[in-house]
Amino acid sequence: MVPKSNETTRVRLIEAAMVLFARNGLDGVSLRAVNQSAKAKNSGATHYHFKNRLGLIRAMVEHIDTATPEEIDLIVSRLPIDGDKQLEAIARFFGPVLVLRYLRPKGEFSLGFLSQLLQSNDPDIQAIWEPVFGNAESTNPQRIFDAFPNQDTTSIKRRLIYSTLNIVHGLANDSGLNRTMFGDLSIRDGPEALVDLLKYIRGGLND
Repeated sequence: MVPKSNETTRVRLIEAAMVLFARNGLDGVSLRAVNQSAKAKNSGATHYHFKNRLGLIRAMVEHIDTATPEEIDLIVSRLPIDGDKQLEAIARFFGPVLVLRYLRPKGEFSLGFLSQLLQSNDPDIQAIWEPVFGNAESTNPQRIFDAFPNQDTTSIKRRLIYSTLNIVHGLANDSGLNRTMFGDLSIRDGPEALVDLLKYIRGGLND
């Protein structure tokens, strides 16, 4: 059993790394910087817990891959989609992302880190996150196929890949909508704004 103090330090290091990676990119953060940001008493705490940068990234992926079916149900139930099967299918497919953003502490930084992962061309990093997110039950597109029966399944898969980076990056950086040519359109205005994002994705799935 891991001592509670060690586990607390480990989580604190992971959460500090989320902020740093989200702000500075995967290649712009050292283990020493994580240690300092987490205010760890032991100068080698990050190396002790994770060994190296890839070990830290692996622990971070495991840390954010925690959405439960009940949490996804909760998120979807809060959306004003009025029984729209297509929007519900999209919301459930992206449910883990929505849970991460709205039900987790510092969710915007976790999504910022996830956005960095999805954009990385480093094969070692891809080998860490693809088995976790690629095989997750929630990413099974069958519900989407059923909701869009007239669309080619290969085309839908391709468009979902495009949409994944779009929604992750968009939710991680929604403050960019604070000042637009139309005024403040930030997604924090409420669930209606989030539904607009789902409708945008639906437009991309339809011909």
